[in-house]
Amino acid sequence: MAAGADGTVYFAESSLLYGGGGNKGTTPTGTIDEHVFISRDRGATWIDKIVGQTFPGLACVAAGCTPDFYLGHDAITADANGNLTYVYDGATAAGGNQSIYATRSTDRGTTWSTPAAISTAGEESTLPMIEARGAGIVRAVWMETSGGGNVDAWNARSRLSTDGGATWGASSRVSDATSGASYKTAAGFAEVYGDYGEIGFTNTGKAIAVWGEGSSYDGPGGVWVNREP
Repeated sequence: MAAGADGTVYFAESSLLYGGGGNKGTTPTGTIDEHVFISRDRGATWIDKIVGQTFPGLACVAAGCTPDFYLGHDAITADANGNLTYVYDGATAAGGNQSIYATRSTDRGTTWSTPAAISTAGEESTLPMIEARGAGIVRAVWMETSGGGNVDAWNARSRLSTDGGATWGASSRVSDATSGASYKTAAGFAEVYGDYGEIGFTNTGKAIAVWGEGSSYDGPGGVWVNREP
């Protein structure tokens, strides 16, 4: 959820279709639609915009994991100028590796840019987070495999935009601790643990990110935190 300086409210949602009698916890069918719901009158009425479309990607096979765990995550933020950046995960073909895509709007959600991948090509990526501060400073964080889609070595990675999501700086490793738990190695951690991370900025403009790492979906695992120096 995000709120513009003018009071406009924005909600992000990924819409998954479970066909053939399936439901959450099974493999979705068809496409995944990325929605932004917009209210300009304090929630009295809403506009529904579809700003992207992907396919259900790689199924999770970690202990205790359902096949749709990596699918259908998104986040949205508004900077001080009211410009919006939306990030989401998804694949270009059913069962393929997911990427993190970013799209932006400079007209209060009326039109959106063509989504562009900001994660590493050839890796599996999921669980995007995003936050903005000031006029155009936007940081995105997500979970990404290391070594060509190896789902036994994950890392939290990040990119920074200084122009409201129009362009992005180089990717950096946020989960840079290489020890401290049985599920951590120099390559990364064994599995994403929980599917809700968060990112925010301090009053001095430093980003802080929190996320879950574990040995499998079932754990054991823990919550980790890092901040910009």
